[in-house]
Amino acid sequence: MMSPRLPRTTWEYSLSAAGELVGWYLPQDDGEPQPAARETAVLLAAAVYALAADAGVNGAQVATLPLASPAGQTGLLTTLHDHVLSALQVLRDRTLVTQADVWESRMLRRASVG
Repeated sequence: MMSPRLPRTTWEYSLSAAGELVGWYLPQDDGEPQPAARETAVLLAAAVYALAADAGVNGAQVATLPLASPAGQTGLLTTLHDHVLSALQVLRDRTLVTQADVWESRMLRRASVG
């Protein structure tokens, strides 16, 4: 059995930290992570990476980043809210628009055929 490779880049440390957070807070079924665990870890990793970039932190120093921070300072929760949440909302809105366009196109096609 191969031992896991240690993180080397800031992104890998961010992903590792996010994976640990997800592992602590999302229960596992029979040792297997829940289906949403990977997606959640990637979103958290993106926020950790953005926070690291803003703080000028690299590599293993990612572990020093605050999860929460005093008012007026940027922490992981603020970064999640400001960046990831807004990105998800934009994605959701674009998906809804795309779905509406597809539905409208189908309805117009049906109306023109019938």
